[in-house]
Amino acid sequence: MEIEQAMRGSSDARVRAKYDAAVLLVRRAFALYPYARSSLPLSPPFYDDARTRRSLAVHRLQISLNRLDRFMVARSSPALVLAYNHTHIAGRTMVLLHLLRAGYYLHSTSSGDTDKAVQTVQNCRLRTIYFEEPNAFPEIDSFTYDTASTYGLPLEIIRTDFKSGLEALLKEKPTKGIFLGTRNGDPNAVGQQQFSPSSPGWPPFMRINPILDWSYSDVWSFLLTCNVKYCSLYDQGYTSIGSIHDTVPNELLGDGSGGFRPAYMLSDERLERAGRAKKSGKKNAAANATETRQTSRL
Repeated sequence: MEIEQAMRGSSDARVRAKYDAAVLLVRRAFALYPYARSSLPLSPPFYDDARTRRSLAVHRLQISLNRLDRFMVARSSPALVLAYNHTHIAGRTMVLLHLLRAGYYLHSTSSGDTDKAVQTVQNCRLRTIYFEEPNAFPEIDSFTYDTASTYGLPLEIIRTDFKSGLEALLKEKPTKGIFLGTRNGDPNAVGQQQFSPSSPGWPPFMRINPILDWSYSDVWSFLLTCNVKYCSLYDQGYTSIGSIHDTVPNELLGDGSGGFRPAYMLSDERLERAGRAKKSGKKNAAANATETRQTSRL
């Protein structure tokens, strides 16, 4: 599987550790909501180099993975959903998608059946919801639909506000957990953990946050290491994407000739959102604040 191979070949120890922990979380989520238990044997540790084996964190991951391999991943489980938010889709959600694919792969290879593993990854048709926004960049929508087509994702489009959309979604199709691309530092990340129940007043479900502790540079290290396709806006200097009314390229990436360098070249990740709210008038600023309040309670 190309993602697993790329990460094993990476010299970036930090992003490898982030990847391992995130994939472990994905596998835990599927173990919590299984269709059936598996009779597969426990897998051996998947690390071979001595340097990595000496890491206490990796050792703990190996123990946890061995315990979790007794469960079968539910390939099309209706209990779990991948959520595409227009502000995350071009970067973080691509990380999330490939972490889920890698989780499927690692569970399948524990049986030693390579053909089955390849088939599982090719048919990783996790139910996916996309909160389509009327003021989103056209590039975001196009990239979303292209990604869904490329990976065969059954995309369900929600055009209402987040809360109403989720209420209708969960009423129609019971859902226990939703994979999200939330990171620490986001307005809606306050108080969240890797597994966090939805906030009071919202429909009940488990928020699953595999990349909660990932930094801006972690996201880009993963995307570039694994050669994952991302939205073209990031090559035009955008580092944090909201609506067409509140987002401009990050001026810190200006190349001096009127153009902008790619997002992954931002040296100070604390200024990831420096291009947000620059074009927002009072009306659009109010709309943006409303959206932030909605998602912060998700």
